[in-house]
Amino acid sequence: MNEMAKGELVIATPAPSDDFVEKCQTPLSEIDSFASMDEVLAHLQNEFLNAKAYHERLVRENGADDAMTEVAADMMDSAWCAMQTRLMEVRASREMMAKAQNMMRASARKIKENKEEKEKKKALALAHKMQMLQHVKNMKRAQNIRKERDKIPFFEVVFLLMMFKLLPAGLHNRPQYQYAGHAA
Repeated sequence: MNEMAKGELVIATPAPSDDFVEKCQTPLSEIDSFASMDEVLAHLQNEFLNAKAYHERLVRENGADDAMTEVAADMMDSAWCAMQTRLMEVRASREMMAKAQNMMRASARKIKENKEEKEKKKALALAHKMQMLQHVKNMKRAQNIRKERDKIPFFEVVFLLMMFKLLPAGLHNRPQYQYAGHAA
């Protein structure tokens, strides 16, 4: 409780900058877009978040029935009401409302573009992997064809050698037959 009264308990709200939208996966909320344009609302939102964090911490440490926890809950409700009142005041301004809506649309569009870009990159990476696998497969096929082509067909070579009598078939000491006086 003392930290909150002294202002030592600080929780920074994310500023809805360009890079906030890129890091965040959800579109910019209405209150965040208004808070980026209105300092009072930003301060009240920060006060509410501080009160909420303090209340949650007290519930964890002391339980929901503790007197300090009940006071912190009242402070959180008060901060919530103040923030909502200022939000209604800011919403009443047509110019602010138009700017906020443009910011929310731009945020949603940027998130959608980022998501599409990630999907494109993922698809491109997948296509590249498929292309590499196909290349490896083609290289293996070419190697197998070269191996088959370079392989000496044993049976055909032996048959040709026997056909041209370069390799003796059968017995080494075969009988010599004579036909009309010529040795075979």
